[in-house]
Amino acid sequence: MRLLLLLSACQTPCSEGFAKADGVCYPIASEQEEPEEEVIPSVLDLPYGDGITTFYQESITQGFYEVMDASDFDETQVIMIGQGGALLVDRDSGAVSQAWDGVRLLKVDAQDGVAVGAGSEQPMLLPEFRPLQAWNLDRAEDIAIYDDLIAVAARTQGVQLFNAAGTNRLGNIATEDAWAVELQGTRALVIDDRDLELWELSDPANPVLVDSVKLAGEGRDISWVGDRVAVAVGGWGGQVLNIESDTLVSAGLATMPGSVLNLSLEPNGEWLWLASWEAVGVAWVGGEEPIVVAHEPPGQSAMAVIAGEGRGYIADWMTLTGMDRTGMTSGELHLSQVHAGDILMVDPRAESLELEVTNWGPAPLEISLELPSGLSGDVGPITLAPNSSDSFSLTGAIVDAPGVRLFTDDADEEMVELDFRASATGVGSTHPEISLQGFEWPDGELQPYNSGDHAGEVLFLAYWTSW
Repeated sequence: MRLLLLLSACQTPCSEGFAKADGVCYPIASEQEEPEEEVIPSVLDLPYGDGITTFYQESITQGFYEVMDASDFDETQVIMIGQGGALLVDRDSGAVSQAWDGVRLLKVDAQDGVAVGAGSEQPMLLPEFRPLQAWNLDRAEDIAIYDDLIAVAARTQGVQLFNAAGTNRLGNIATEDAWAVELQGTRALVIDDRDLELWELSDPANPVLVDSVKLAGEGRDISWVGDRVAVAVGGWGGQVLNIESDTLVSAGLATMPGSVLNLSLEPNGEWLWLASWEAVGVAWVGGEEPIVVAHEPPGQSAMAVIAGEGRGYIADWMTLTGMDRTGMTSGELHLSQVHAGDILMVDPRAESLELEVTNWGPAPLEISLELPSGLSGDVGPITLAPNSSDSFSLTGAIVDAPGVRLFTDDADEEMVELDFRASATGVGSTHPEISLQGFEWPDGELQPYNSGDHAGEVLFLAYWTSW
């Protein structure tokens, strides 16, 4: 009986997609369908390529300012604050209409021509620089103003709530480590360590937690328009979330070069600007998940950005920078070895160089070189796919090579002329002796340390600042 059953089973026809051999059904190899090319939906009318151009870049001449944050001030101006004070900046030209010296602030928010600032100094109302009353906190990491309410994120001391005049303390949101806060209507969004929390503040004396969600990384800044939220999560980029029926729902990450510590949604909530010191980026966030459209190098260091309609206004360290995301359709050139002023430092003994080129944009980028006499190598053209890198091999008198030119179809960097300069020392050479002040724990007494005392050892120099 068992044999008959086995024979009967062997006569059973194979399922669709299988063929029989030696009484066994094997799958038939079939041509796999080519995956559909991922395209940005045309309904978005996105400029597929380099979506950013710089329309002004103005050095700060009013004094020593390191601008660290920015906010809308009124219809024609943004306010930027930092180590030296505060500046009112014209949106269209970058011209400074007013400057205030002598106060150190790191974060700013504003509404209808009234701003509030916070940092190592006491939180205060701008531009009169009047400290908020009833202040008794160690440090303010962030500050927000909306209608009749001011909120100050103060790390382990929670989020302190004041009236808009800054004269009365109204309440406190208890947190473990409050890094950032944003207000809208009677609600607040708070970054508490790695959690994003939504609070109801109808009664500021008794805040009510509505929802919370774990972030991809440590959050440092919040932008909030309607039901759309964006959070700067450092090396993870910008995390986009939607508020759906009082629930925080993550829509994904907008990743880009560098560590995103500041971001801003445009007023329509469908475009997101990101600042990562190294770059300024733009992402479309009006769909199911974020789509990064382009990156653009800042003039110096993109500390913060405030978004307008189609534009981003950059707190660019000691520069004021305006960028526009409309009308460009190309790749985006990035040269990782090149510093401000198109300067490339090279080993003084070098007789060859690998010049690295990267396409930061999502459209192909064509690059070619023009070499001066004394240099030889492949001049291209080469075509870089989106978010890819390659290099040009150069040989000859590298240090003495003036005017190495790159030609691209990057719409706002069609020609770049590089300045090769010899570094003071090269790899394998002896570094000139230096002396620096330092101390050894637990003794905090400063004393000089000489590099010559550590010949043959590996030295690690850590550069840091107290702010």
